[in-house]
This record gives sequence, structure tokens and C-alpha cells, in this order.
Amino acid sequence: DGCTNCAVDAQMACTGEPSRCASTEPVEGYLAIAPPIADDGRLAPIYIGSAADEPGRHTDENRHRVYLTRAFFMKRTEVTKAEWDEVFAPGIYTPTPALNCPNCPVAGLNFYNGLAYANRRSIRSGLPPCYELRGCNQEREGFPDYRCREVAVAAPSGRVSDCLGYRLPTEAE
Repeated sequence: DGCTNCAVDAQMACTGEPSRCASTEPVEGYLAIAPPIADDGRLAPIYIGSAADEPGRHTDENRHRVYLTRAFFMKRTEVTKAEWDEVFAPGIYTPTPALNCPNCPVAGLNFYNGLAYANRRSIRSGLPPCYELRGCNQEREGFPDYRCREVAVAAPSGRVSDCLGYRLPTEAE
């Protein structure tokens, strides 16, 4: 199943489908998030969305119950300008003056840039990219106008939760 060497290292475990070795400990700056468990040992739900009377609520924000079924790692903070500049050439991202500092969060970029950033972080870390980006204007990767015609999850199962590399969190996560 591709996971035979995981038992050698206590920091590794099988994950995904098909299973492969992956770290069980978060790298610096990340948290390990485990699914909540009820007193009876079953998965406990979490609620996402907005209450019907919440100010500023959109019509598609209905409050509903979801279950997290897998553990995952989540970055403690938003991606900073310094982290972005490590992955893309410095100067590609030009924030507003108020956000132009190394520890300021990256803002004003789009979904496709987030996917490209996650893939680049994965490759730099020796992990497989999570996303297949097709039909993109590659010369604009990292710029606000970067676009792709098609996006697919690269994990064999097609589920983002089976990616071993960096990825964007799901709505529930």
C-alpha cells in the first residue's frame, strides 16, 4: 500500500487513499487539528454558516452541521508577504502601503494564486502538489490577474483531504 516504511519513524503514519507515508507532527507555524469527538466516542459535529438574524448575512450562509472526519494541519496565521516572496519572485506581489511589511498578510490576490502558492510550497518541501492547474496564463502566476480554465485535485482519490502537500482548507475546516 506504499506505507511499509512508516513504522520505522514515529513521526510518520499512513494517510490518504491510496495510503502513503506522511508526517504526524506539524512543522513550525502550523497546528494539528483533530476531528472533535463526543463523550460517547463518536464524531461530534461542528456548525458552520450564519444564524438567520446575523447582520450582514448572505443568503447562502445557512447554518448547518458538518463533521470533520480526518486530522489535518492548519497554518496559525495567514500567508505573509515574506512567505509569499520566498515562493514567488520578490516584487511580483505589490500590496497596498498599509500591508507592505514582511509580516503583513497577503491580500488582493485570487483563488488561483492560492492554489499556485500551495503547489509551489509543496514542491519546495518535497511533497506532491495538491492541484492540477490547466489552461493558466502562466506568465502571470503570482499576479492578481492570474487565471486558469480548469482545476483538479491531484490526489489519486480526487479528494483534497488525501493530498499530502500543502492545500487550501475546505469550508468546514
